[in-house]
Amino acid sequence: MTKLKIFSLKIAKALALSAFLLHCISNTAFANDGMSIEEFLQGNKTATFMDIKFLSPKQQEQVIVIMSNIDSASIDMMMVFKDDRCAGEVRNNQGTGSFKLNCLNGGELKSAFSCSSKEQCFMRGKHSQRGKFIFSFKYSPKQMTLAEIADFADQMPAAPNQLAKASQSNAATDTKPPAVTLANSSSSPKSTTDSSTQTASAAGVPINSIPELRRSIADTLQRSGGYSQAIIFGQEKMEGYVFVDFTEKEEWKHKVVLVAGDFECLSQPERDLSVAKFRCLNGDEYLGVVLDVGEGARVNGAFTNYGDAKIVIPQFRLGSLKDSLRAVGRAEYEQISALSDPSRTETRADQTVQTASVLPATGTAIPASPVNSPAQQITPKPAQTSSPTPTPLPVISITSTSSAGPQGVLEGSVSDAANIAELRVDGRVTPVGNDGSFSVKTFVPIGGADVMLEAFNLAGLSTTRTVRLERSDNRRTALSFDQLNPLKRKAAKNSDAIALIIGVANYAGAAAPAIYADTDAQVFHDYAAEKLGVPTDRIEMLINDAADEKGMLLAVKRWLTRVAKAGKSDVYVFFAGHGLATDDGEDMYLLPYDGTPELLEKTAILRDELFQDIASANPRSVTVFLDTCYSGATRGSEMLIASRPIAIRAKEKPVPDGFTLMTAAAGDETAKPLEEVKHGMFSYFLMKGLEGDADRDGDNQITTGELHAYVQQNVMQQSSGSQTPTIAGEVDRVLVRFQ
Repeated sequence: MTKLKIFSLKIAKALALSAFLLHCISNTAFANDGMSIEEFLQGNKTATFMDIKFLSPKQQEQVIVIMSNIDSASIDMMMVFKDDRCAGEVRNNQGTGSFKLNCLNGGELKSAFSCSSKEQCFMRGKHSQRGKFIFSFKYSPKQMTLAEIADFADQMPAAPNQLAKASQSNAATDTKPPAVTLANSSSSPKSTTDSSTQTASAAGVPINSIPELRRSIADTLQRSGGYSQAIIFGQEKMEGYVFVDFTEKEEWKHKVVLVAGDFECLSQPERDLSVAKFRCLNGDEYLGVVLDVGEGARVNGAFTNYGDAKIVIPQFRLGSLKDSLRAVGRAEYEQISALSDPSRTETRADQTVQTASVLPATGTAIPASPVNSPAQQITPKPAQTSSPTPTPLPVISITSTSSAGPQGVLEGSVSDAANIAELRVDGRVTPVGNDGSFSVKTFVPIGGADVMLEAFNLAGLSTTRTVRLERSDNRRTALSFDQLNPLKRKAAKNSDAIALIIGVANYAGAAAPAIYADTDAQVFHDYAAEKLGVPTDRIEMLINDAADEKGMLLAVKRWLTRVAKAGKSDVYVFFAGHGLATDDGEDMYLLPYDGTPELLEKTAILRDELFQDIASANPRSVTVFLDTCYSGATRGSEMLIASRPIAIRAKEKPVPDGFTLMTAAAGDETAKPLEEVKHGMFSYFLMKGLEGDADRDGDNQITTGELHAYVQQNVMQQSSGSQTPTIAGEVDRVLVRFQ
């Protein structure tokens, strides 16, 4: 056979093999929807390699993620494994959500996700056949060809009738990308590694050995130039600290030690700064995504053994290990001091291991080997070079924040030993004065806004800080009420007048509270003095427990009858609290602090008897204001007596001569509160009317009729007609005379 024929035959075989592989991939029907990879790639699709980590057993492998436009609320997604592929629809709800993908091998993949940006998301979920997984997803606009995917998935099973043929094909060159292995985990089920024989490596490569991990934690703590409190929110809340070693020039190589609860962990190098990886001395590992950064950081992720956990780092502070240890508690001090001791020796049941020494300048290490007897011990060589002095980060100080409507102003200063190179506010370069001062104007929407500041120094280091601006607005809501003010206008004094004021909001028994009733009475005290002209030493006030049955009866029988001047005194009575009528509506009672609705006749005060006791003092006039009702309902939505599912309509009775009675509601209505002002609705408009609002004819005096008309109109409007204040007795009596 000639060389030309041999060459032609090789080309033909290669073409036939390529055609077979593409045919297997393109024409393999996808479970449930018949979609092939070739069909899935059509349209605006991107494809890129990503790392996915299965948790049990621990194994990390590569997968190709094919997806449509990520700006859409509905995203088509396919994950191509070496031995399977899964596809379906992802519903994106502003960077969070969950999805389910159906797989070719008959399983399904479910996952939840949260994104720190449009391109960076953290996913955790479960494959029905392979168990739980986590991975950090970073969107890439990269396009991959069908041939590239075929190279990756050349072991992917074809349709059932093609499996035998595919397994016989051995002519293709294996061009699979190498598997990426996390520290102390296997790259495939076929290979196992004894972690005790692995050594630390140069910066940028994960540390596999537990002794070397311990040594590296100690070195990082010794070189730390910044620290912060750290809180782990997982199965339980654990508080601790993080320490940062800034000695490496490249930011992605900065090392972080996390000490919280049983976790003593070291960050693993990751060029993508939005991804956080930790390895811990207890054998656990952590993978998460940095969701946002202000003065500190917040990371959302999961430990392989411990499970889901958020790590919150409130605020970084610059300082050496010595400085930072002054700020921690005693327990943490002892734990961190032990971790940072370079000569620390761990004693175990069957061996003693002293950690190896890592040379920080060269990145080389003295390997730590297992010790097989207590007598054996490895002595580390001393470090050859000294650690460089960490470069401080820029400092952003805020001196003032203010806003006038939508215009917000933020003022402050930036400083750094290495000199400030640039300041950005919400991504825009902002001028900085020679003294480091700056002033920024920005839009503040209703509800406020977060402003992000980033300062960069000439060494390439940066600090990020988020400042909250709240909008100060003079807008008033459509429904607003003026504040009560008894000092608004001066009124004439009435030296012979007396006032009894009672307010019960909280009852001793099972009665529901009469909300704001005590406040109503306390505020009315000043209206009695300033508007009705009653001298303050002639005002008796009973609030809550002081207004029990005994207290109320004695206030009338002893105090009022002794203080009143026959034929000269104008008596004013104000009561805010519960009232109740008998089942037939014939008798109406006022409920004292210790009254019981079920024992009305024995523990409450009959209104008619109260009026008779007051009338026995022979006053010139009596004006009674009752912010109560007799229906059995409270100021809320409850009934005073549970066995009364319906309201009782009290029958109105005539009042004694010389009396004027103003009540909050009609017989079967409920006296309601006015939540916007934290008062009873009747009481608020009663006091507002006494300020002068009820003087409709402008004659500088207010009669009982004018006051009732004002109160009734406003209460009916605010209650939508469900509460109607009433009046009985004289309507022409002058209550207030303005001076």
